[in-house]
This record gives sequence, structure tokens and C-alpha cells, in this order.
Amino acid sequence: MGLSPLNYKQVLNQTLNLAGIDSTTLATIEWNLFRDLASRRIKFGWQAAKWPEVTVTESRTITQSGGDEGNYIALNQAGQTEIGEVFAVYTKSPKANQDVEELTWYLSENGIQIAQNNTTAHVYYRRVPPTLTGDRYSQSTAYSTGDQVYDLTLGNFYTANQSIASGTDNSPSAQPTYWDIVSIPAIFQDYLIRGTYSDYLRHNGELDRARVAESDARDVLDHELFKLHQQQGQTTRLNVLSY
Repeated sequence: MGLSPLNYKQVLNQTLNLAGIDSTTLATIEWNLFRDLASRRIKFGWQAAKWPEVTVTESRTITQSGGDEGNYIALNQAGQTEIGEVFAVYTKSPKANQDVEELTWYLSENGIQIAQNNTTAHVYYRRVPPTLTGDRYSQSTAYSTGDQVYDLTLGNFYTANQSIASGTDNSPSAQPTYWDIVSIPAIFQDYLIRGTYSDYLRHNGELDRARVAESDARDVLDHELFKLHQQQGQTTRLNVLSY
């Protein structure tokens, strides 16, 4: 299973083809609708299983409060990827060591509470799914660090990694070092197309057609899970919200 990101323009165009909409005449309000529907589907697919593309095991510092708050790992540490769902906490990296022990842990308002007195631990977790919020890039707009845009040329969403001035073409396609791609694994592409189409039909009150499209979306996600289990020997559980 590859780690290459999908291309949102392809997702949008294929969804519009299913809906019978001409992409060249798509109004901004409709473009925003499809973006928001796709963003919602990213979360569903992302959290459906322990996909290798969205799960990682990384070292984290354990805060030792010395008081009633105990020892804990904050979910969002400076310079580190934000932790989503936690699956396990280890004394060492299970990738590089055999003598690995799993620590006792639970979630609290502090993050991951650790019963032991370790100073570091390796956390096996799912990354937080991205949210698509950006509008199409505009040369007349100045952007701040963290702002998100959609690049018409590249066909993907990007987040500004610095302040970006207006007045010249500083789009992701023209100034790629100014931006970081909002990366969505390619395994979700077919699911996003069919799932977004189903939600569009539901939005328009076409409930019977939406149910058929929803079944198609579930089928393609099941197929990816089958590959995960049968072809790669992974063990996970499919957990998709349904209507």
C-alpha cells in the first residue's frame, strides 16, 4: 500500500461526473459544499481502521508533575505531530527493539496518563485527520502561517508555513517552499468520491439514490480493508459511521 497522497482535483472532478455537473461552471457556493462534504468523509475513512498510512509510533516526553496530576504525555507537544486516538504506549520503539514492554496508561484531561515513572515513551497512535477549509488561492490576499488554500494548478490544498504577502503570485505552484501540502492518503480516493457523492445526494433530498451511493462507498472501503488484512497480514477493525 503506497504512501502517495491523493489529488483533490481528481476527487472533485469524478464526484461532479457522478452528479452530472460541469466542473467548468461550478459556482463558488457549490465548490465550497463539495469541499466540506469531502472533508467530512476524510474523517470517516481515516478513523475506520488502523491504516498504516495514518498511524505512527513515535517517542514522546513524559511530563512528571510530582503532584496530583501524576505523569502524563500531552497530546499536542511543541514540534511534534498532534496525537489523535491512542492504541498503545511502549517503553521503547517496537520497530527497533524486541525487549519492549507496554506501559499502563489511560486518557485524561492532561493527555495520556502513565502509571510508571519513565521520562520518555513510544506512543502508537493515529494522527488527527486533516480538515479541508481553504478557499481557492487569491493573489490579492495576504496569508498568515497556518492559513489553508486550494491551488487550482496543482489540484490540492496547502497550508502556509510562513507569512505570505499579496500582490504577486505566491501560490503553492509558484512558491512551493512557502506551503505544505494537506496530505490525504491515496487509499481513500475512491471512498471520498463515492461518499461525497452520496452526501451530495442526501443534501439534495435524493435519499434512495444516496443509499445506493453510500453502499458503493462502503464497498470500496471494505476492499481497502480486505487488502490490509489478506494481502498484508495486518489486523484491524473496520468502524465506519452509517446512516
